[in-house]
Amino acid sequence: MRNCRFAPLIALTCLALQAPASESGGAGLQVQAKSALIIDEKSGCVLFSKEANAKRFPASCTKILTTLILLEKTLPTDKIVAPWDIETIPESSLHLKPGEVMTAEELAYAMMLRSANDACCAVAVHISGSVPAFAAELNKRAKEIGCTSTNFVTPNGLHDPNHYTTASDLAKIAREAMKNPAFRKIVDTPKRQTVRSINQEDLWLISKNKFLTWDPTHDGIKTGYTRPAGSCFVGSATRNGFRVITVILASEDWKADEKAMMDWAFKNFERQIAFAKDTRVGEAPIKEGVLATVPLKIAEPVYYALKKGSKPDIKQELKLKSDLVAPVEAGAKVGTVVFKDGNGWVQELPVFAVDAVEKQPPLAARVASWPFLIIGGVLVGGTLVLKKRQSKFYKSAAGRRRA
Repeated sequence: MRNCRFAPLIALTCLALQAPASESGGAGLQVQAKSALIIDEKSGCVLFSKEANAKRFPASCTKILTTLILLEKTLPTDKIVAPWDIETIPESSLHLKPGEVMTAEELAYAMMLRSANDACCAVAVHISGSVPAFAAELNKRAKEIGCTSTNFVTPNGLHDPNHYTTASDLAKIAREAMKNPAFRKIVDTPKRQTVRSINQEDLWLISKNKFLTWDPTHDGIKTGYTRPAGSCFVGSATRNGFRVITVILASEDWKADEKAMMDWAFKNFERQIAFAKDTRVGEAPIKEGVLATVPLKIAEPVYYALKKGSKPDIKQELKLKSDLVAPVEAGAKVGTVVFKDGNGWVQELPVFAVDAVEKQPPLAARVASWPFLIIGGVLVGGTLVLKKRQSKFYKSAAGRRRA
């Protein structure tokens, strides 16, 4: 299975992948990384950015997406067989033997804790049949997540000049992965004793993310290093329910960068609920309905991260389905609403009808009802006139008796 072989390293040929990128204010924060990013995991708001759109090599941070795809496409107990040339995969290794069998769950831990390159190739072949086919799966999933400047060639991040991403794209991948409960559990594990069919002397998996033991607020995610990529790290920490994701690419000291970035983010920022669940966000016109419009609401809250002591400045725009015609059921999805600020943050959510709107009766039915309405009106009017006359009569008779 030659597809698992490591492409020869082109020594020190780090291509000029950098692209212009906007910077986001980080007063008091200095990082050594060439690219760095801090986002709020819940809202996706960018808290700090340094060359976040510059294309760079991600090294083993690639394994975040490889592991996510494994969790999405297999059951934890699925058996995965190591291919015949598994021992040709260099560098960090689980020391798999050809034909060795491990579960998908155990290989997920091996990829994220030990950063096992051979485990990634075994996973790639199991899911897609070959490494190139799995690379296509990686790129497809990356686009689904919203990545725009990513191209993966290997499942493990071993260097290839055409294997690259950006801090911005890598943050999107990490944010998507952290939505998966199994993934969160794996990356928050400092060490684990694995189960394997061969090599019973090599069972302990120890995470390369030392922050898991240094700082109890850290709960992930992945280290990475190759000589062309430099030191890379994607981190996660949660303090008082506020989870922040960091991305560090090409750093001289990723540990110092990570500590500085996390401390700065939690010191200066907070998360708020900008719009609560069931907030009304406008109205939609209805054709042929008994009502001309129907009020709209969102079904989930909108979170927003901002500097402490400041207020959000968020605009919203409705995108409604054209020609919305009655009847409309209460709770029916009728379009979306786009929330945005002036810093590039955008969130789009579906909007739903608050009330039901019935269809207006046909014209013939309305016309047919006119005689009944007229007759009814005449009868009511006649009754009122008679009552008025009777009242005058009784008042007159009463007056004569008193006289």
